Amino acid sequence: MDMTIADIAAKFPGTIRHFKAKAPIIYQGEIPRCGFFIKKGIVKVYNLHANGNEQILRFYGPGEFFPLPWLYGKVSTEFFYYEAVENCEVVSITKRDVEEVIKTDPELERYIMDSALSDQTALNLRIISLEQPRANEKLEYTLYYLLFRYGKHVGDEKYVINMSLTHITLANLVGLTRETITTEMNRLRKKGIITYTKKIYKVDRKKLEKAIGDDNFSELIG
Repeated sequence: MDMTIADIAAKFPGTIRHFKAKAPIIYQGEIPRCGFFIKKGIVKVYNLHANGNEQILRFYGPGEFFPLPWLYGKVSTEFFYYEAVENCEVVSITKRDVEEVIKTDPELERYIMDSALSDQTALNLRIISLEQPRANEKLEYTLYYLLFRYGKHVGDEKYVINMSLTHITLANLVGLTRETITTEMNRLRKKGIITYTKKIYKVDRKKLEKAIGDDNFSELIG
């Protein structure tokens, strides 16, 4: 039987904490006092350029641990900023918590490994998106990354991306201007590739794969 998010959260003795949307969680250069397991909400990881512009690197969502490199003792300080995209409920956990629980719970160890492998595949899609030369291609591959990592199948070939995405958030993720994102999102909407209401996006996977011109990714998504 697969573990639920509630099952995993119950394995850790940490405090339940809540962060409101836009609240900072970890600062760049900080030595974290604890890590977190997300029960609800989305957390973005970003860097600030010298000119003050924000570059979003990735997201963490429900069922994920962060910052995983610190929790596994691979780094001592954090390289990036972590901020709640929307209201979040998390469990605070320590390095010792992770070490002790994994020792006695092989099912959780497999869960973390499977999650890390899925995350690695998603980040490869993220890299591909950033390598694209044209704005439309950058956005299309980015939507595929988000669909793969955070999409929920809702029937036929339709997937809902379970996070609140403004055009500014997408611009900071893709590395384009908000105006360009607005233009490209309208183009995708007119083609029936996406629909959106209140910052929640529904994507037609088959139409998106056709726009990308590569259906080799279709096996990634069950």
